[in-house]
Amino acid sequence: MGASGSTRRVSFGKDDQERVTVLQGMRLSDNLVSRMKDLPQSTSEPSNSIPGGPDFQGGDNMTLKHSGTEEEVYKRYEKEALVKEEMSKLAPQEQIVANADLKEQVISTEEQKNIKQLTSQLEKKEADLQRLEAFYKEQLDLIEQKVRKKILIYDWLNSCIEIDGYNWLPVLKRTHALAILA
Repeated sequence: MGASGSTRRVSFGKDDQERVTVLQGMRLSDNLVSRMKDLPQSTSEPSNSIPGGPDFQGGDNMTLKHSGTEEEVYKRYEKEALVKEEMSKLAPQEQIVANADLKEQVISTEEQKNIKQLTSQLEKKEADLQRLEAFYKEQLDLIEQKVRKKILIYDWLNSCIEIDGYNWLPVLKRTHALAILA
């Protein structure tokens, strides 16, 4: 923020030649820029000029109340430069973390799709198994019925053979009753 309780944010910027030329929305004169560059070399000479005088050119009829000296402005500039430097160091780390989070979300989404696909495959397999179980149960019932029928015929033939001590086997063979057992 600016000085004197101003609510306007103040930020400095450097151009391609490392010159400080821009306050947010305001251009600094070359004279003021050169004095700001000279400050680190000659800190023993305090200056009472305020960046709001004839060297400062503002826009949109705004007035900037600034009670600090150029040294305070330079200190603020250095602090902001340090903050920007720290932020530029943190930005790649944050990008890495954001990419990792995004990758995790993508993997999670892919896992959910995979789980849904596997679930549907499992349900299809279970339905197939139930159909096969019903089919085999039906086949087993048919086989058991045939076995019971053959046992019944066999028992009937045995009982017919021994009736009255007469051997009915040749008669039964002619009637093809034994063909059922084959």
